[in-house]
Amino acid sequence: ALGCILLRGGTGEIAATDGHQLLVQGGFDLPWSGDVLIRRAPVFASKALPRDRPLEVGKTASHVVLQVGPWTIFQEVQTDVRFPRVEDAIPAAGTSPTRLRLDPDDVRFLLPVLDRLPGREEDNAPATLDLNGSVAIRAQGEGQSRATELVLSRSRYDGPPIRLCTNREFLSRALKLGFTEVEIGTAESLLVCRDRLRTYAWQPLSKDSAIAPSDDVTRIESTLNDHPEPAHEARPTKARNTLNDLRPSNGQATRNGATPDHPTPGETPAPDGLAALIREAESLH
Repeated sequence: ALGCILLRGGTGEIAATDGHQLLVQGGFDLPWSGDVLIRRAPVFASKALPRDRPLEVGKTASHVVLQVGPWTIFQEVQTDVRFPRVEDAIPAAGTSPTRLRLDPDDVRFLLPVLDRLPGREEDNAPATLDLNGSVAIRAQGEGQSRATELVLSRSRYDGPPIRLCTNREFLSRALKLGFTEVEIGTAESLLVCRDRLRTYAWQPLSKDSAIAPSDDVTRIESTLNDHPEPAHEARPTKARNTLNDLRPSNGQATRNGATPDHPTPGETPAPDGLAALIREAESLH
C-alpha cells in the first residue's frame, strides 16, 4: 500500500512511504483507535486549501472525513491493502554508530547548490557523502573527467568515518524539513533524521557508486562564503551558471590560465567568497 497514508489513532502518528523514503510525524489527536489507511490525494497540495484555519477530523465506518473552511473531504478507508511495518525498518534511536551534525550556516550554503551539482539529471541524482576527517559531498556528471566537491567546513561527525552514495533529492528534503543531524549505520542502511515528533529516513544508493576522494577535483569550501561583499560596490546582475562552470583552485577561480590575481583584459577582479567564484565563472564564460 505504498500509495496510501497510514493514520494511527493509538499513537497520533501519520506515516507515508514510497519504498525509498519514509516520513512519520506525530502529535495528532485522531478520534479513533487502531490504524486506518487512506489513499494519498493531490487535493492536499491544493493552494486553495486553507492552511490557517482549524481542521476537524472524523471517521465513519467507510470514510475518514476532513473539514476545513468551506472544504469537506471524504477519503475512503482502504481495507484490502497492507501498509509496510515501517517501525521495523527504522533503527532504534542511539544505535547508529555515526552521526552527522550539520552546521546551520553549512545548511544555508548547501541547499541552493546541492541540486546544481553535476549528475543531477542521472537516475536517482546520485551524490557521495564522505565523512573522513571532514564532511564532503561529491558529484560527477557522465563524461566529466573530474568531480565537484563541496567541503562543509563548519560541520562535523561523531563515530567511525564512512562513505556512501545517496539520492541528493532525499538529502535536500531532509534539510528542507529542518533536520541538521543524520544517523548513519552502514553505507547501505537507512539514513535517519529525528526530532521530537518526526522521523524521516531514506535508503542510500549502492556503496559501489560512491566517488572516492581525489586531489583532482573542483573543490569549494563552505567557509569561502564567509566574506561579505563591500556594500558600496555596484555589481551587474547576471544569470547564474551551474557549478559545472566553476574551476576553483586554492580558493580561486581559474579557467584557460586566467585567475583573479591576473585577470584577462577587460575583466574586473571579483570579491572573495562563493559568490565571487560564481561571478568569476560567469565573467569568464
